[in-house]
Amino acid sequence: MAKFVDTIGDVMATLWYEDQPVCVICHEGEGPVCQVCREVYFLPAAARCRCCGKIMLQAKLDRAEEACRTEDICHDCREGRGPQSLARVTVLGRFQGGWRDFIHTVKYRRNPQLLTLVAEEACRWASRHLPVPDIITAAPMHLEKIRERGFNQAEVLASLLAWRLTVSYLPLLRREAQNVSQMGLDRRARLQNLAKAISLNPEYRNGEKLRGRVCWLIDDVTTTGATLEQGARTLRAGGAREVYGFCLGGAAIGNGQWTMDNGQ
Repeated sequence: MAKFVDTIGDVMATLWYEDQPVCVICHEGEGPVCQVCREVYFLPAAARCRCCGKIMLQAKLDRAEEACRTEDICHDCREGRGPQSLARVTVLGRFQGGWRDFIHTVKYRRNPQLLTLVAEEACRWASRHLPVPDIITAAPMHLEKIRERGFNQAEVLASLLAWRLTVSYLPLLRREAQNVSQMGLDRRARLQNLAKAISLNPEYRNGEKLRGRVCWLIDDVTTTGATLEQGARTLRAGGAREVYGFCLGGAAIGNGQWTMDNGQ
């Protein structure tokens, strides 16, 4: 069993920036992320749906998707199947190949320190596409899962972003129960699965910390957006004025849908 990290401060105390001579994704180019991997996985020129964050590729778009490409809103969001409580979601890169392997190495091989190597890249992207937050928080993980893994990767990333932006990181959300796995569920089923599982931490339920604030909600990966959506609903109900989502990896439309779950 992994050593349990009691607080995010314990995690951050172990994360020291080290010069990365090779790319953390391909392990060949200049680090921390080479230009080739930026183009392949981060797709800086590709539009993101300004509602759900899906990367909108130009190749093989169907007619409905092509019609809304110029407005940067995907077909699902135009049809009302996108997030309702989130003002916007943006993702750093496409969850596939080497970028997916990197995220899995962080999570499943228990290497949260690797996030320091991409935190600057993540911060630049998020700051360019989202308004300045008052508070940054993370998608919660159930206590049993944290004990098993030793950390919540979303919390580590959120803290790194908050430190770089010099804004408050607060653990606003909690996972009430280890609910049924999200793997294989569609978006509606995932939302139902999460409806009673995510709540505000008791110390933030009086609304004083959240009232009128702009929040960034951070996770490692988004696919259907259900975790971000339920987290945003909870934050809005607690008084937040606007909630924006940011993730390292996300789905793409244009040459097939990606359906990998975030594994929490």
